[in-house]
Amino acid sequence: AVVSTQSTGTDELEREKFEEFISLLGREELYSYVSRPRRTILEVLGDFHSVRENLKLEYLFDLIPLIRPRGFSIASAQCYKEDSLEICMAVVRYKTVMKKERIGLCSNFLANLPVKSTVKLFLESGSFKFPTDRPIIMVGPGTGCAPFRSLIQSRVGTSQQLILFYGCRNAEHDYFFRSEWEEVENLRVITAFSRDQTRKIYVQHRIVEHGEMVWNALMSGAVCCVAGNSKNMPFQVKEAFTTVCRNQGGLTQQDSEKYIDLLIKNRMYQTETW
Repeated sequence: AVVSTQSTGTDELEREKFEEFISLLGREELYSYVSRPRRTILEVLGDFHSVRENLKLEYLFDLIPLIRPRGFSIASAQCYKEDSLEICMAVVRYKTVMKKERIGLCSNFLANLPVKSTVKLFLESGSFKFPTDRPIIMVGPGTGCAPFRSLIQSRVGTSQQLILFYGCRNAEHDYFFRSEWEEVENLRVITAFSRDQTRKIYVQHRIVEHGEMVWNALMSGAVCCVAGNSKNMPFQVKEAFTTVCRNQGGLTQQDSEKYIDLLIKNRMYQTETW
C-alpha cells in the first residue's frame, strides 16, 4: 500500500519518504514500517495525509485486497456425526509492537456468531492419505490436531496402531479432546505442554524422547503425518525424526536425512501446514 500510493501524494516530505521506501537502501525501513508492526492500509493513510486527501475512491478499492477464503481442517469423522461437521479453530487476537489490537477476521466472525446461524462454505479434499493397514504417527500441535481427530474417530475399535504427538501451552487450558482420546484403546497420545514447566517442551522434544517407540513404528511401516503451523514446527519435527533415525537406527546424519527424504518421496511422511 505504501509503494502503491506514492504517485498520489503531493506533500514534498511525504514524497521524499516514499522515494526512500522504494529505493534499494530503504527496503529494510519499508519492512520495519509496514510488515514488522503489521500496519494496515487505514493506518498508512493516516500517516500520509496528502495521499488520503487526493486518493480517488475507485483507486482505493484497487488498493484494498479481496478477502481470501479461510480454510479449516474438518475435525470430525462422518461416521461420528453423519449430518454435521466440526472444526477446531484458534480465535486470533493479539497486539502489535505498536500496541494496536489485531483480530483474525474469519475466526472472530465465527466465534461471535449466534447459535444456529447460517454460514456459507465449500469443501476441498485434504492432502493426507491415511492408510488402514499400518501404524500412523501423527504430529499435531495446537489446532494441528484437527485432521487427526477425524481420523481417530474413524478408526475407533480397530486394531490399527495410532500414535499422536500433541502439543499446547497448558494441560489445563489447551488440551483439546482429552477425555475423548483417553477412551480410545488403540491410540497413544504423547503430550508436550510448553508452559507448564520452566523449560519449554515441544512435540519435537517428545519425538526424540520416545525415539525407540517411533523407530519401531517406522520399522513396522508406519506413515508419519504432520499438521499445524508452517513457520518453524515442520522443520523442527523433521529434524527430530532424523535424530531418531540416528540415535535408534544407528544411521549417520547423512543417511538419516536420506531416509526421511525417501519417506517423503514415497508419501510415507506427509505434511499439511498453514
